[in-house]
Amino acid sequence: MEPSRGGRYEIRGVVARGGMGVIYAVLDRELNRQIAMKVIGTNLAGTEPVSLDSLPPAWVDRFVEEAQITAQLDHPHIVPVHEIGVDPHGRIYFTMKLVKGRALNEIFALARDRLEGWTLLRAVHVIVQACQAVAHAHEHRVIHRDLKPQNILVARLGEVYVMDWGLARRLDRGDLYNLRPSDRSKTPASPSPQPGSAGAESAANQGSPLLTVDGTVLGTPAYMSPEHAEGRIEDIGPASDVYSLGAILYELLTGHPPFLGSGQARTPKAVIEAVRSGPPDPLGVAARHQPAELLAICSKAMNRKAPARYPSATELAEDLQAWIEGRVVRAHRTGALAELKAWILRNRLAAFSQAAAAMVIVGILLAVAAHQHRTNRQLSAQVYAATTAEATLQLEAGRHAASARLLANCRPELRGWEWWHLRTWAHSWRSIPLCQEPAGLTAVAANAGQGWFVTAGEHQPLRLRSLSDGRERRTLGLTNAAFLAVSPAGTVLAAATRNGEVTVWQMPAGELRAQWTTTSPIRALALSPDEIWLGVATGDGQAQVWTLQGRQEAGTSVAVPITDLDFTGAATLILGDDAGGLWRWEPGSNPLLDRLGHQPAHVIAVAANPSKPQVVSTGRRLAGGSGLRLWNVEARSSHDLFVPAGLSEFWSTAFDATGRRLLACAYFGQVVITDVDTGRLDAVIALDGRSEAGAVFLDDSPAILTWAASGEVLRLERPHPDHLRLTGPPGQLRTLRFTPDRLRLRVASLAGELLEWDLHSASLTRRIQFDNTLINAIAQTADASRLYAAGTAGRLHGVNAASGEVEFQTDTADGQPAIWWLDLSPDERRLVAGCTDGTLRVLDIATRRWTRLPIPAHAREVEGVRFSANGSLLASCSNDGSVALWRTDNWSNAWRQTNVSSTTRCLAFSPDGTRLVHGAGDGATHVRYVRDGALALPPLTGHDGRVLAATYSPDGTRIFTGGTDGTMRVWNAGTGQLLLSLQVTTQSPVWDVAVSRDGTHVAASDGEGTVTVWFGAPSAP
Repeated sequence: MEPSRGGRYEIRGVVARGGMGVIYAVLDRELNRQIAMKVIGTNLAGTEPVSLDSLPPAWVDRFVEEAQITAQLDHPHIVPVHEIGVDPHGRIYFTMKLVKGRALNEIFALARDRLEGWTLLRAVHVIVQACQAVAHAHEHRVIHRDLKPQNILVARLGEVYVMDWGLARRLDRGDLYNLRPSDRSKTPASPSPQPGSAGAESAANQGSPLLTVDGTVLGTPAYMSPEHAEGRIEDIGPASDVYSLGAILYELLTGHPPFLGSGQARTPKAVIEAVRSGPPDPLGVAARHQPAELLAICSKAMNRKAPARYPSATELAEDLQAWIEGRVVRAHRTGALAELKAWILRNRLAAFSQAAAAMVIVGILLAVAAHQHRTNRQLSAQVYAATTAEATLQLEAGRHAASARLLANCRPELRGWEWWHLRTWAHSWRSIPLCQEPAGLTAVAANAGQGWFVTAGEHQPLRLRSLSDGRERRTLGLTNAAFLAVSPAGTVLAAATRNGEVTVWQMPAGELRAQWTTTSPIRALALSPDEIWLGVATGDGQAQVWTLQGRQEAGTSVAVPITDLDFTGAATLILGDDAGGLWRWEPGSNPLLDRLGHQPAHVIAVAANPSKPQVVSTGRRLAGGSGLRLWNVEARSSHDLFVPAGLSEFWSTAFDATGRRLLACAYFGQVVITDVDTGRLDAVIALDGRSEAGAVFLDDSPAILTWAASGEVLRLERPHPDHLRLTGPPGQLRTLRFTPDRLRLRVASLAGELLEWDLHSASLTRRIQFDNTLINAIAQTADASRLYAAGTAGRLHGVNAASGEVEFQTDTADGQPAIWWLDLSPDERRLVAGCTDGTLRVLDIATRRWTRLPIPAHAREVEGVRFSANGSLLASCSNDGSVALWRTDNWSNAWRQTNVSSTTRCLAFSPDGTRLVHGAGDGATHVRYVRDGALALPPLTGHDGRVLAATYSPDGTRIFTGGTDGTMRVWNAGTGQLLLSLQVTTQSPVWDVAVSRDGTHVAASDGEGTVTVWFGAPSAP
């Protein structure tokens, strides 16, 4: 069977079979996209579709009504219908969006086991979205009548869809189904195991109470409302759908559908009789460990009397959302007043006769209220942490708009630096529509310097447009072009069709230079940087080089088809083939192919770096690979670039004009931008609804041009970047310090330098070199006018920050142990150094004399020292696993904690001076009370390896940490909850983390000579 209309649709597989027909995955050849097609069938077995004339009229009416209802319900959580028609063989069908995902019952199982990030809270959020879709249908006078977990799908990126509207009814029209069972003892005959296949029959599942029954079609007994089960047609309405939604929530809370205990088997007849006769097992027994608010919501939604249920699916969604956000749930009113009322009703005499007892009760109620307030705050904090985690996942997938919506729902009093950073990230890209071409767009080329771009598409000519506003300047004549190539100078444009027509223009005037036709179909096109040669890959496995006048100069071939090619240099071509091979070809000097290497999957696209001997190739993502590989042409070596999980295949790639940035377009519409020098991910942008999307850089500007097969062309700009990467000389970068105005950043380098960056221009403005020493630590005065730097030689350098002049040097003497850490007292009169011999040494700034403290500080290297805000205390930690607190007036020990971990490193006092945070070698961060050293919170766990950096935000509400796993993490300082994790590097540790004085900027240094600065407010650096 091949449903088609003039050959438009190509079958790719069967998605589901049902009593009403078959659902196929098909390729829409006209729009070059995968969609789903439902075709009406012949019998309850769902075999081959037949012509319209052979079908009962009632079947056709139901099929058409399903298509019409689904098409008219325009909602993000309802699958859109594209068209309905009859193919040349007389078979009726309709097409819709193809959704790949998991049914809600699978999500429930994951949530119960807390797998793949699924929790009860996330699962309830899915039900909220299903409620919103059902509420939208009710607003349009449509009821679903077959809601169940199998008919709710959760797609790969978290999108929720309510499926299978085959039993739906418009309340303003007659019913095409007879829902009144004629025989209450009849055994159901048509189970429906799959979403989108209402009424399907399966011998293996016949009689299952979880499945849709047909007599004609009746519904799904386990989720059916009492009025539905009793056949009271006049009473079946929106409240019946509300009951079914409550039954879905019942399954989430109990682990099994209503009326079916865990592992219990019942026939549909038995389940229907159970629905008619009474409620399911009480939630207080079946789900006694679940939140009481959710139990109350479920009980209200499943009330046997329709008027007692939620008046609408909207109100059900609102109560569920209230639970998610920690607000009062209307179905479950609790609190001090309710408890007081109940007590008075039980004890009227005592309540009114004994004033003393009343005072006691008031005290108890106040305590209950305080406890409830604390509980609500904890719940709100948990919801906020879950929301920021979900927003981060959305941003990592490039779904900026979805993340912005999540962040907008966060309560203002809970928002901290991580919220502002995520908000900046979500709004970092601005989309500017340029034009809407007819569907079938195949390629776009642009030159930002001359301000133009060209579009090519099926059945349409090339159009030359303005890059500023998208206005059409002229058409260039060639129709059906599939490939475009433009020279770096923007003065030559070449285009080719798949059938071999090639045209060259002089730009920007658009004057025709040459036209010719190759003897074979074309698969790829490339233009040499010097505008002399044109490279062509043909469908029969050949690579050819042509002059721009249309004369073929050279040719070669490989055993398998060549998929793409590009010039690296003026006269060298890089070829990728269908077997994963990468080849270098120099047609002029060496006509033989030179094999560079091989990747696991076939090569889809290649691009050459314009400034380095590098090539990137794309392919399908396989186990152990990323689908994006960077090659060093001279060394014949390659490595995979980091790509976020979930992106499986890239179909185009390009470098910017400088060769420092690389973009790759995934098949699902994401654009990935990578820093070529560091290999670090710079951005992911999801072009929603643009499954065939492509992009090109606009020369060396931050902007990119994106396009989709649907014809939409956008310019994406980045007016407010969410982060900045500063690349310095090779080597480890250690201690970081912001200047008070946060416009400059100072960094200690193990290469023996003190580096200073201007954050406004992102430029390295100063390098102070120190001879024969590695700089581990720096300290600076409050006004940042004076710097102190020290390192492995045990020598301290005093530096005038304005001039960069080293004003003095002084050695710790006494064997000159290396200095690991420095801190300046708040009065700026003393400087404390933590040394490799386990000692603490104090420098008097005025006399420049060192004093070794006459105390046994630590047994091994001191890995951190820090003064308290008033200077009365000094904390230290060591590689021996101990943390100590000292009184600075007499240097006596206030307390010491030993055997904390194998090592301890980094210290910071909270701004109010009551707590001390430090890192440990087991990946935990410890928060202690300053008064006695006891733990104020359970250890903050999450880093995979040692915690090397820890500091507080200026307002004391957040803790920032960094570790050997290359991540920087943000924690709630009050509760210890993890709020945000950012991957800084995959190759080296994060050595230090610093926060600007105003709390808006956070910086992290690493072992690759790079500093990353994140912005936590929508302001320029």
